[in-house]
Amino acid sequence: MQPVNHFKAQYAAHRVLIAITYVILIFSLLYLLLHTIPLQKAKLWNEEKFVLKFKTNSFEYVVRAPNGSYCDDAKAIVLLPTRPTYGGLDARLAIRDSWLKSENVPKGIKYKFVLGLPQHASQSRIKKLNRMLKEEQDEYNDMIIYNLPDTYNNLFVKTGVLLQWQQKYCANAKYVIKADDDTVIDLHRLNKQLDIWFSAEAKQYKKLVWGQVLSNSTVIRNKEDKWYLAENKYDKEYFPSYTNGAVYVMTTEATAAILNSTEKVEDIFLEDVLYTGILRQEAGISIMNVETFYPEYWFHEYCENNMPILAGVYGLSTNSVDSMYKTLQSIDCSKPKSLNGSYEYVNRGS
Repeated sequence: MQPVNHFKAQYAAHRVLIAITYVILIFSLLYLLLHTIPLQKAKLWNEEKFVLKFKTNSFEYVVRAPNGSYCDDAKAIVLLPTRPTYGGLDARLAIRDSWLKSENVPKGIKYKFVLGLPQHASQSRIKKLNRMLKEEQDEYNDMIIYNLPDTYNNLFVKTGVLLQWQQKYCANAKYVIKADDDTVIDLHRLNKQLDIWFSAEAKQYKKLVWGQVLSNSTVIRNKEDKWYLAENKYDKEYFPSYTNGAVYVMTTEATAAILNSTEKVEDIFLEDVLYTGILRQEAGISIMNVETFYPEYWFHEYCENNMPILAGVYGLSTNSVDSMYKTLQSIDCSKPKSLNGSYEYVNRGS
């Protein structure tokens, strides 16, 4: 019997151990690669830097660029300011499951939710919210997330972000529809209204904003009031006519003109007043008052040419989004209720 060569035996065992180690290492690397693909993609995706400039303030931010072909066939884009919170998630899910279901979105209508970074006193809460947003974006890929704090007083920044995004990535869309996340819209109905009513007016008024117009609003100077505005921000007694910020439509020409005027005015936290009032006036944009968008308590069933006028309802709780959408769709024009004078222009500069 051959004597045992302990060295060879140890060497062979060592080689086997090395081989096993290499196999484990390779599988570990493959596991890490496969499970970090979303993160790697996020880092490799093209990120664009933007600057939103006002007279005395500017806001730099970054957003992830969309797929290059996303807006190729866009007629209109719906941009929905929303919140980076669990309540915001509930609102987005309710909207996706109702009026943004694929069968409820006409061809040529695109949409994106718009939100900034979560703000909370607890860092652990912020981490949970960021994780939630990442998982949501991985699943739906329908959010524009910019890297600035998302707060109530910064809502005007969010509106600026969505308008700049549209001009950068979706400027070929004829119309921009801005809608809050407590809104329902019958997009098929609104699409017809764009074709029949809005497009005809947009040919005459290239730069046009369309919505529920508010006029002769007094500027609040009481420092104890929620809507207080300092004179160094806006020194006139009344605001220009503006649309309710919950939902409105503007032409892409109006969007461009508004953004080209931001450096001429001070930023204010009243985002609807700022964009559809002060900046609209500065840019010489026409404004049109319509009965198309109303709060829930002003719900109406008026029709014109056998088509319901109401296309959007806002101020809703998340739980009522689906039921209100069905109610909105159910308006019956078999017994027409006409609304004379529902379309009214406010002159440029007013």
